[in-house]
Amino acid sequence: MPKKPQPRFALFCDEAGGPADEWRSLAVVSGSLSALLDLEHDLRQALDLSGVRELKWSQLRKRPEGLRAAALTLELATAAAANGTVRFQLWCWQARAQPKAWPRYTEPQRMQAVYAKLLPRTARQWVRGRWLLLPDERTGVDWSGLKRTLMAPWRKAGARVSGLYPVDSRRWALIQCCDLLAGLLRHSWQDHGASRVHGPGAAAKGNRDGLLLTLLQMSRQRRLGLQAKPSLQGKSRHFSAHRIQRWA
Repeated sequence: MPKKPQPRFALFCDEAGGPADEWRSLAVVSGSLSALLDLEHDLRQALDLSGVRELKWSQLRKRPEGLRAAALTLELATAAAANGTVRFQLWCWQARAQPKAWPRYTEPQRMQAVYAKLLPRTARQWVRGRWLLLPDERTGVDWSGLKRTLMAPWRKAGARVSGLYPVDSRRWALIQCCDLLAGLLRHSWQDHGASRVHGPGAAAKGNRDGLLLTLLQMSRQRRLGLQAKPSLQGKSRHFSAHRIQRWA
């Protein structure tokens, strides 16, 4: 019996923001399966060295170990992108810019529509091959329906979807990396540069601003093209950040 073709590429993704938020964002990391597993190993080691079991943007406020883990994650992510072994694609959009039908959707249906619109753009960035799609697991999403929806655009890009498997962020450092980048992008549009915060939230905002500055500095050092204009944007082949103003 001939062997079943094995996936050559994979993507991991996670989003930031909820249904009540003005800004939402999605971060995707893609590449060859071997390169992503190498990056996963390095990210996991960084988390272990920092004493962090799970890196979550929502909890990045003042704890030194979390901020240290986040900085190391950005270091490893930008290094991998600069080497050309993986690609990071970030998108951000305002709730009022969403398609008119979306307010009638449930939250899982909205995110399913986002995945259907944006994930196919990842396949176009690589040569032909079979893919594993590994989003952060969300309750209520029709994953089987999403896989069927993605089949046609993946074929149009000369690729194939071998499987779509939602994964637990606690087990995958790559999902945690996407969570961090999605949070930073959303922060740059919604919170960065806002009026000065006083009281309990001031230190957390300052620390998050510091992580955004760290990402921009690493981007400059590695020529990844990210800029704050005034919020995070960039069109590099291996590390892009875009604001979606209109959904096609």
